[in-house]
Amino acid sequence: MKSGIRFSVPLAASTNLPASPAGWSANGRFLAIQREHPSEEPRADLEVWDTFAGRRSLLVRDSWRAISFHPHRPQLICAMPGSRIVLWDLVTGKPLDTLALTADAELVSYAPDGVRFAVVYPREGNRSVTVHSFGRETPWVHRQHAAVIGWLEWHPAGRWIALADFGSSVQLMDPRTGETRELGRHKAEAVLARFSPDGHYLISAGWERELACWDLRSMRRVFTMGLDSFRLQFREDSAQCAVVTETEEKLLLYTFEQPTEHREFTEDLGPRLEQAVFSRDGRWLAAAAADYLAVWDCTMPGSGALTKEGAEGRLFFRPDGSELFASCRDDDAARWQITPGPADGGAPQLRRLPWPKPEGFTSLCVVSNEVAVTGVRGTQLLTADMSLADDRWVAMSQGISGASPDGRWLAMYRPYSDTLRVYRMPTVEEAARLMGAGGIRGFQFSPRGDLLAVAFRQQVKLWQTSTWKQARTVTNAIGLLFMPDGRGWWLTRDFRTAGLHDPATLELLLPLPVGMLPLAVSPDGRRLAVSVNRRHLQLWDLTRVRHRLRELQLDWEDPATSLPANPPP
Repeated sequence: MKSGIRFSVPLAASTNLPASPAGWSANGRFLAIQREHPSEEPRADLEVWDTFAGRRSLLVRDSWRAISFHPHRPQLICAMPGSRIVLWDLVTGKPLDTLALTADAELVSYAPDGVRFAVVYPREGNRSVTVHSFGRETPWVHRQHAAVIGWLEWHPAGRWIALADFGSSVQLMDPRTGETRELGRHKAEAVLARFSPDGHYLISAGWERELACWDLRSMRRVFTMGLDSFRLQFREDSAQCAVVTETEEKLLLYTFEQPTEHREFTEDLGPRLEQAVFSRDGRWLAAAAADYLAVWDCTMPGSGALTKEGAEGRLFFRPDGSELFASCRDDDAARWQITPGPADGGAPQLRRLPWPKPEGFTSLCVVSNEVAVTGVRGTQLLTADMSLADDRWVAMSQGISGASPDGRWLAMYRPYSDTLRVYRMPTVEEAARLMGAGGIRGFQFSPRGDLLAVAFRQQVKLWQTSTWKQARTVTNAIGLLFMPDGRGWWLTRDFRTAGLHDPATLELLLPLPVGMLPLAVSPDGRRLAVSVNRRHLQLWDLTRVRHRLRELQLDWEDPATSLPANPPP
């Protein structure tokens, strides 16, 4: 999108053929116009105008419609009859170089480095996508593509080439290897693929007149826009984009607001992303799904550390955040030491540490500074040296375990059972048996340890830990997550619906978008880890979300939950 250019003199046409804009140079100096021939073949006369000087700098008769400006120099490549790509000098109007192809090019596009360029031409019934440079006889990369390609465009950093094809597919091609990755599909032929200038997003369009926005960090569609258009152009700073509508033939300007309230992690941990936990100081975030376990440094923008060990495990940090434990479903567990990554934002390091797996192991959890390990002989608390002793076993039930934040209570249930047993620590005396219906899905103690929420198949029951009397039943819910200050509950209604509720009235205060489920809240209550469609992990800054809601006058009134006057930087 170019702005601020005004013409003081008209641009005299070279012919009376219909004119259509073919593009601007990167600096806005040159404007290309094509005069289309009245034939079925895609042939045209090409006019290039120097808008700074108000004169025509190039006229190419009987060219093809495929052109691309050089990103830095006053030059342009153009597909010509006879299966040639010609490089033109826009100052002198003379050809500088020629590249011979095996067929007439349909699309050409210069790379950001100004050396390579991509070409699409028919070959053997398919479309050939190649990357060339002048002075080199063979292409750098060659890739066969089955469908007709309607658009190709280079990533601003040269990382990918975006392809939109008539098979409705939107793909990214690696210009070094030729490997492709499909982002998704449109309802009709895909005819546009534009990168945002910062390289974080791709906007594609189809002939169904819908635009799709793809996040290139998570490689997924983030929203769809039914704007009656398949033409869009970004402003150079990525802050706005222009859309031309088809039915009403209007040019509309939209603000392209990138998310500042959340961070999306690009690592794919696999399906069934249901486990996440923060370290006590809020620095580390760990999550586990069906394929991988990952740990991120929340103070750094870099990637996470991944390991297949511990997948689908229940996760526990030591109080000082130095170690992570995973209690897995296959009666196994793992232990790691966490080391921060390099200062430039690299991933943290996980070093596997030994641990004494007892006979008939079923689960472990962290209780204050100790680790509670459960096996066929009962439960034993392990101190820092992680050593087992025959005389420290305490006979108790086996199953999935967890402890209250203050270390006063240890709870345990057998998989698929409807009874939760609670033990007083450190004496490991049974204090209560809590029962529901439909099988236990999980449980959580409140941050102060005064409440225990147990999720059953269709309801969540809460008990007071002082008396072990039932305090409340929340129906039509399968999960509850406490806010650290106790003034909010994140309720999961089903596998697609969740939100923040007032504990007193259960009024919905903040619904999450459909498909987002809460997994963990940081100890200071400022950040929320959510799963997206149980596959992707996002980290939300709740303070920024709250301030944004106040700006939009959508915040709920509650002086007790007031936030600082300004969000943190």
